[in-house]
Amino acid sequence: MKPKLKGLTLIELLIAITVSLILVVASIPIIVRSTGREALQDQARIVASFVERARNYALHPENENALNYRVYRMSDNQRLEIERWTPDGTGYEGFGEELKLPDGFEFNDTFTSIVFYVPRGNYNGTSATQVEIEKTGINGGKIPVIIESPGTISIGEIE
Repeated sequence: MKPKLKGLTLIELLIAITVSLILVVASIPIIVRSTGREALQDQARIVASFVERARNYALHPENENALNYRVYRMSDNQRLEIERWTPDGTGYEGFGEELKLPDGFEFNDTFTSIVFYVPRGNYNGTSATQVEIEKTGINGGKIPVIIESPGTISIGEIE
């Protein structure tokens, strides 16, 4: 009498590999989508922090010249710059504080600038203003950074 062999047949092995591949392929869009959402949220947090920095400059006790500060969108739609009102009152000047978005991200065209006035740190609007960040490509989307009076900054939901 021959001993009975134990193990997997070739067909059983192929079925197991096929099922595994189907599960991997089905999960790829979910992984790509979540990666894009995380990248958008990360950029929104960075922009919110940058805008908050301009507000803090306006509120700082050592701001003895009572300078107003603004966050200004550069013409390439990928950079923000913090500028301050010149002490002699002639206009705004940059002083080296700039934020550049990575490739594939940009700011919407509707946002141009936000001014934070001293001594309260309020911004120059009467209603909420938002900086919308857009990510292009297969896992793209939009997310707003919302600046509300008197300077409360929050991050909205991804569209």
